[in-house]
Amino acid sequence: MKDPKFLLAIAAYLGLAFSAWRTLEGELLWATWILLGVLAVKTVVVVLKRRLD
Repeated sequence: MKDPKFLLAIAAYLGLAFSAWRTLEGELLWATWILLGVLAVKTVVVVLKRRLD
């Protein structure tokens, strides 16, 4: 999990989540966080799957 592209992707998700927290409110904020969370989990799953292959 020390792949630079992986770390950059996770950092980007965190940056987007922070930006959403600073600019959005209510349901739109939660929807954005859920979407970013799903994308982050998918990224982790793909990286782990590639490690096993």
